[in-house]
Amino acid sequence: MLDEEARHRNATLLARVGLLKHIPADALAVLAEELRSRTFHAGGVLVCQGKVSGVLFLLLKGTVRVERRHPQFLNPVALVDLTAGATVGEEGLLQGAAQTVTAWALEDTETLELSASAISQALGRCPGGRPPSGDGPGWRSSLLYVAAHGAREDAFPAVSAPIDDMAPEDR
Repeated sequence: MLDEEARHRNATLLARVGLLKHIPADALAVLAEELRSRTFHAGGVLVCQGKVSGVLFLLLKGTVRVERRHPQFLNPVALVDLTAGATVGEEGLLQGAAQTVTAWALEDTETLELSASAISQALGRCPGGRPPSGDGPGWRSSLLYVAAHGAREDAFPAVSAPIDDMAPEDR
């Protein structure tokens, strides 16, 4: 269990993540409890192209290179170097599919990790919310909906349902 200061710090960091910026503060507070500190030494791989990874990393310190392999090239193509405040792994987290890039630490890098299972559990514990049903990607649809359309503080319970279960006017 996090102390109040750590919970507030983590919730503030999560609020800065573009994907999560429309999630209500009470839901972010629940997600903040689920963050896990991870340190990657230089050369450590955060996500690997072609492998399924249901985690999002929020970079706190260090630099991470994002690159992509392509069969027409001998070496991977460096796409971007990311630093503190950036995130890695959103695509795999949301799609539940293989990563399309590899991200590795250029130097010792401190991160906060948020897993797909942690998001699912947190959504189920949100005030007024309900656990996602079954093993399907309902929470992914919910998170995508919130990311794309935003949410009112009083609307989060409705958003925690899969999009298919929502009324047309709420889509």
